[in-house]
Amino acid sequence: VGRLPGARLVQAALRDRSDVHGWKRSEGARLVVNCLGLGSRAVFGDAALRGVRGDLVYVAAPGVEERFDLAHVSDEDHPGGLTYAVPQGNGVLALAGTAEEEAPGRGAPRGEQLDAIVERGVASFPCLGPRPVVVGHWSGLRPQRAGGVRLEAVDEAGLGPVVHNYGHGGSGVVTSWGC
Repeated sequence: VGRLPGARLVQAALRDRSDVHGWKRSEGARLVVNCLGLGSRAVFGDAALRGVRGDLVYVAAPGVEERFDLAHVSDEDHPGGLTYAVPQGNGVLALAGTAEEEAPGRGAPRGEQLDAIVERGVASFPCLGPRPVVVGHWSGLRPQRAGGVRLEAVDEAGLGPVVHNYGHGGSGVVTSWGC
């Protein structure tokens, strides 16, 4: 997939530990960094991991998006759910969110969810104006882990050193980059 100084990034389909072992041997890797998300349940046997459905709504925010140099979180305790805005570039903000236990999987946010996310976004970030234009949406399963994010280096039997970085839940990619 790409390169980092002193490292080689490889994208591979891994179904179980034997796939990881075979990949590591064929690549001559000394270290494995596990960012498999929900795949960690099958590959590394993490029973604390579950999928939680999440939804994002992308809104046009020309001239406003530049004010959001980082993700902004507002009203974590709102009964309708957490609200945050994350700049996407090109004058677009991602508004979120939802988190539903026993997630039904991928699919578009239902109309009422989409409307509620936009309404909370407008209430939390008035600079968006009363009716921001929706330019897209995303729904999917977020890997959430009982006990919190797994961020640790361990010596996995038969694999050697593995750095685990997954289970960020509703914060997903927003926080994973800092780990």
